[in-house]
Amino acid sequence: MILAVHLPPTVTLPVALGFALWIMWYWKRLDDPNVDAKRRRIRRASIMVMFVALIPLVRALSFVDHQTDPTGYVISWLLVTFAIGLVVVTAILDTLNTVRMHHEEQIEEAADASYELRNLGKQARKRKALKGRDK
Repeated sequence: MILAVHLPPTVTLPVALGFALWIMWYWKRLDDPNVDAKRRRIRRASIMVMFVALIPLVRALSFVDHQTDPTGYVISWLLVTFAIGLVVVTAILDTLNTVRMHHEEQIEEAADASYELRNLGKQARKRKALKGRDK
């Protein structure tokens, strides 16, 4: 009996290989010193989940027949679904981290602006006092 799979391995394996190469490229790209360390850790966790999820995804799409091995088929798709859920959770964590980073930047910018305004006020008062003495 021929397996009734969703896609042939000649389709899924090259696509999975291309995706794996892209994942490895992105992993390396995160080595940039401009990437925040916490952001790097969160994104690399997501990348690891995606990389590992390729195995059950390709298995479910091309190697497991739902009629001859229903348990294996369900387990493969459950693993894929769980991995997608983990990627969503890491995306939420990444978003919260980005909000935190922007909030810290805003606080720092407000403190800098406050310091500059205070100095401008002091300079204006000094100029006013000097003008008062000259008269």
